Amino acid sequence: AYLRPVLNRPNLFVFTSTFAQRILFNSRKKAVGVLVDNNCTITAKKEVILSAGSVQSPQLLLVSGVGLAKLLKPLSIPVVADRPGVGQNLKDQFATFVTYQVNPLTGTELSINPPYLRNAIAQFNKNGSGPLASPGGDLYSTELIPSSLRSGYSLPTGRTWARPHVGYAAFPSMGEGVPAIPIDPTGNYASVLVILQAVSSTGYVSISSANMSDPPLINPNTLGDGADLQILLASIKRMRASFASSALAPVLIGSEVLPGASFQTDDEIVSYLRRTTFSMSHGFATCKMGKPSDPMAVVVDTHGSVYGVKNLRVIDGSAFPFLPPGPSPQTQVYMLAEKLAQDIKDTIRY
Repeated sequence: AYLRPVLNRPNLFVFTSTFAQRILFNSRKKAVGVLVDNNCTITAKKEVILSAGSVQSPQLLLVSGVGLAKLLKPLSIPVVADRPGVGQNLKDQFATFVTYQVNPLTGTELSINPPYLRNAIAQFNKNGSGPLASPGGDLYSTELIPSSLRSGYSLPTGRTWARPHVGYAAFPSMGEGVPAIPIDPTGNYASVLVILQAVSSTGYVSISSANMSDPPLINPNTLGDGADLQILLASIKRMRASFASSALAPVLIGSEVLPGASFQTDDEIVSYLRRTTFSMSHGFATCKMGKPSDPMAVVVDTHGSVYGVKNLRVIDGSAFPFLPPGPSPQTQVYMLAEKLAQDIKDTIRY
C-alpha cells in the first residue's frame, strides 16, 4: 500500500532477493553503506535506515559490530559500539484458546461441507462478502483482570497497569490444542483467543557467528515469568464464566472442548497453558528506545538513531520499549514509521 504507488519514482530503487550482510562504518563510526550479496556495496550518502524487524534488526547490528563487546570479540567481529542492549529485552504476546461447539455455522463448516465452501468462494469472488470475508479476530476486547482474581499476584502483575492485562479475540473455528473430550467431526466450533498484553517474560536474540546467513539464536522465554502464567490462568477463568452466562447458553452444544473438563484446578490449567501457549510472532523491544542514561537502550527515543554510531536509524517494532494495547503491533508500527519518516524529511536535506 505504501510502496506500489511510488515504484516509478526516479529516486527510488528496489533491490529484490538481495540479502543484507553487514552495515558498513567508517573510522568515525558513521554508517556509510550496506554490504549485500556477492560482496556488493550499496553506499549511503546520508543515512542507513534499518527495518528488519525484532529478530533481524538486532542480528544485523550485532554482525556489524554494534552490540555487547563480550559477545562480539570471541566471534572476531570488530566492535564499533559496545551496546549491551542489542538483542536483549525480547518480549512477545503469548496466546492460548478456549473453544466450544456451537449451533451457528462457523468457519468449521468450510472444511466439512464442500457445497458450503463452493458457495462461499463464489460469494466472495462476486462481491467480497460472505464467510470468507473475515478469517476471524475482528471482534476484540481487552481488560484488566478483576482484583478478585489478582489477590495473590506478584508485584509485576498486581500493580496498577497503564495498559490491559489481556485481550480476547473471537474466532469462528477450532482453537489450537488437543481436545480433552471427543469432538464431533461434523460440528461447528467457535473459540476465543486469549492474548497476553501486559508481558513480563523477557527473552533475547543473539548470534553464533559473524554471518547473517547463519540463523540467529532466539530465546523467547515463553511464560518464563510467573506473572504471565497468573494472568493467563485468570483469563481462562474469565472466559469460562463468560461461556457459562445465560447470554451464550442458546448457542452452545455440550461441554467445553478447550481446555476441557479435565483441566479444572489451578495446577491443571497451568499445565494446559504450558502445553498450548504459543507466540503471536509480535516480538518487540530488541532494539528498544530509551534515554542516554539507560545502558540497555539501543535507539534514541525521538529519532530512532542508534546510540554510539552516526547516520544509522532503526525504525521497526524492535524499537518499542513496550507494546501499547491491541491485538497486534501492526498499527503501532505504521505510526512509528510515519512519524519517523516525517522526522527524516524535516531534518535531512536530500
